[in-house]
Amino acid sequence: MRRFKLWLIEQFLPVWLKSELLRENDRLRAELREKDTHIRELNAYIEGLEFGLRTQRRITINNRLGRYANDNKSPEEVKA
Repeated sequence: MRRFKLWLIEQFLPVWLKSELLRENDRLRAELREKDTHIRELNAYIEGLEFGLRTQRRITINNRLGRYANDNKSPEEVKA
């Protein structure tokens, strides 16, 4: 397909349009490479965050009433 496209461009387009088209294609390829690099960097960052979240210590909060509910209260508050 690439050969066919190049053949079409070379055979039927004027010289000024051909050079402009090829220049634009090169610019777009460079932009695409730049975007791919940026996406790879973002994916690496995301993978690092996910790894960090998976490996960090878990914090468990026990919020229950019962035997230990009055530990931090003064004796007067417990009697009431």
